[in-house]
Amino acid sequence: MACGSENDFKLTPQVPADAIGPRTRWVILNSPPNPTGAIYTREELAALADVLLAHPHRFSVLSDHIYEHLIFDGAPFYTIAQVEPRLSSHTLTMNGVSKA
Repeated sequence: MACGSENDFKLTPQVPADAIGPRTRWVILNSPPNPTGAIYTREELAALADVLLAHPHRFSVLSDHIYEHLIFDGAPFYTIAQVEPRLSSHTLTMNGVSKA
């Protein structure tokens, strides 16, 4: 799924709505993504969660938060499972200690 500069290189609800199909097994969400460091707001993640929950077939979300502690402007950090608990059982969270 392409995430262009017009959206600060973030996944928007329209992208998964257009790209997820019956063969989709994983949706990968990097937050904050390298190299842009763009932070998803609570509202952006909630809108993504709505689209993901609307699909009739089940797939999982790989939520990569390796850079979550490298936020320099004080913006709050949210995960998609935190924003939408119904996705928790279908979300695999990745993180690490080397970046923090």
